[in-house]
Amino acid sequence: MTALGDAIHATSPTGGNGANTALRDADLLRRRLIEADEGRRDLLSAVDGYERQVFEYSAEAVRSRIEKLPAFAPEAKPS
Repeated sequence: MTALGDAIHATSPTGGNGANTALRDADLLRRRLIEADEGRRDLLSAVDGYERQVFEYSAEAVRSRIEKLPAFAPEAKPS
């Protein structure tokens, strides 16, 4: 079992990237599953590769959104 979109990484209301990130996750998972189906990877390594890549780019997206939060909510300050 794995997850995608908001189920796997936090999204912020700033930047409007939640849906875009979920679509990116879905496309990446699709590509990894095709690799497994074609025998280029086994299923567990395909899902592991997907999860590792998602964690890398989603962490950066979350950091970026947190930095931009004060523009939308001036009393919010990133820590």
